[in-house]
Amino acid sequence: RNDPDDLILFAAPNAQFSVPGSLPRFGTAGDPFWILPQNNVSGTLFLGQRTVADQGLFQSSINGAFRPSALGNIILEMTQVTGSGPADGGLFAVWESRQLGSLEFHFDSSDGIDGGDYLEPVQIGGHTHYNWGMTQPGIYEVTFKASGKLNPQHGNHDTSAEQTYTYTVPYSN
Repeated sequence: RNDPDDLILFAAPNAQFSVPGSLPRFGTAGDPFWILPQNNVSGTLFLGQRTVADQGLFQSSINGAFRPSALGNIILEMTQVTGSGPADGGLFAVWESRQLGSLEFHFDSSDGIDGGDYLEPVQIGGHTHYNWGMTQPGIYEVTFKASGKLNPQHGNHDTSAEQTYTYTVPYSN
């Protein structure tokens, strides 16, 4: 709902946690780490991800194979993470907490940024929430690419756009 060029997403003091032993990709157990949580937690941002486009504009993709669709979906990729946080060794990740305590990572700079940093399918008109995590104070400029293939009646070609979002971790207890 907001223009990313005019938006800075803050990790307030309540967003600071300690790395649990079950998440060594974020550092040593007990290290500070900031989460904008998947669930609505008082004092933290509750970020949602939704897709706004006309149904029937895009084809449906399953593992990159497209087929015409009345609903359609897009693919979302993380293409770059820059800023003072990453320059100081900070990591950025987006994941879902699933049933029985399992975690599903969609974007994760701890192992570099590559073809594994994607989310598919992102349903047109869909809305969901994720955990957004950072491991160092600083600014994180995260670029996402949304892509899809238009249905035949709309041109039948691939299309994409990139946008950079700014996250900041100004607090450290």
